[in-house]
Amino acid sequence: MSRPELQDSLKFAEHYTHPDFPLYKATSLSADADYSEAIAFFVNGVEDDPQCQNNLAIFFALGIHYQQDLEKARTLLISAIELKLPQAYFNLGLLEHYRLIPRTASTLHRFTSALSLGIKEASYYLGQHEERNISHADFDGNAMDRSEAFGDARVRSLRYYAVAADVGHVLALTRMGDIYHSEMEVRDDALAMKYYSQAAQKDHLPAMFSAATLLTRGYSPRLSVTETDKSAFYVHEECDPERITALQAIIIEQTRDPEAAITLLNRAWNIHRSVEALEMMGDIRKEEKDYRAAGAFYMTGMHKGSIPCLAKCGEMFLICDEIRSKTIARDLFKQFKTRLAESRILNPKMLELTEMINSYKEALKPIPRKKKTVDGDSDKTAE
Repeated sequence: MSRPELQDSLKFAEHYTHPDFPLYKATSLSADADYSEAIAFFVNGVEDDPQCQNNLAIFFALGIHYQQDLEKARTLLISAIELKLPQAYFNLGLLEHYRLIPRTASTLHRFTSALSLGIKEASYYLGQHEERNISHADFDGNAMDRSEAFGDARVRSLRYYAVAADVGHVLALTRMGDIYHSEMEVRDDALAMKYYSQAAQKDHLPAMFSAATLLTRGYSPRLSVTETDKSAFYVHEECDPERITALQAIIIEQTRDPEAAITLLNRAWNIHRSVEALEMMGDIRKEEKDYRAAGAFYMTGMHKGSIPCLAKCGEMFLICDEIRSKTIARDLFKQFKTRLAESRILNPKMLELTEMINSYKEALKPIPRKKKTVDGDSDKTAE
């Protein structure tokens, strides 16, 4: 039976970056396989076997073999929950979390129950709940009260994420990397790199990009510097800006590893066919002034539909002596502006690329050619 079109939210949940669907069993299901024997087994046991109820619910939820029916999936999962099946708590929580079915007052309880019954991946969603408390909280009292309340919620969220990260949950690993990299209260880029790397090893695309960015921009491994140097990274009244700048420059220079980033981004391209990975590899080679290699990455990204790569590839045809061509650069810049207008995308990156193109106006002008006269007068120049 052909598979019906899935809702956008369910497509997102099935996306390869989603870590929970091995448990949810979506990755073991395909539209073309013949599940009639398995379906018959599940149907025969559906009255009293929670595993059969859970598995049959997955077929209805994903629209495989059956027409998609989320209400039937919900009913079957509730039956399995009544028989205390851990996966059923978790799967129903997922359907409610991604709003495939309406959330209820029990949505959070689905994940706490699943966690208590051994499904550690559920801990990630409890961590997300704590983070929502952080972002939505309206604390009373002074700044210290707010800071303490924020700290308590952050500690709880990190504890939940750590449980899921311990079993290799890529969303938890990546989120912990984000927290340790971006939040000054707990900032530790060495830890952030550790978590990003673990998720990247599991081919999680956002973690690959984050790890590659840290590798190319430099990261501050606080564990490898002295306690005195550590304190310079925190802004306080007695800080010395020059000292901070000098320390950061040293650490960036010592910890940058563009080749490791290229290796990681190559995997992102080979596994996920990510044009952003091509663009980032081009940026790394451009920074190293290897314009020919940068142009090769940009050109591949351009052919794969990347709008930024159009502008960046055009720039390579202006600054790389080996492939210099104003005509090609002018044409690529024109294509970039056309595609940008059609896409209606206007963000800082696109504005920066537009400004870059405008800066090359003089360089794009034709070189004046000398025109010989037949009467022996001085040569005159013409455009």
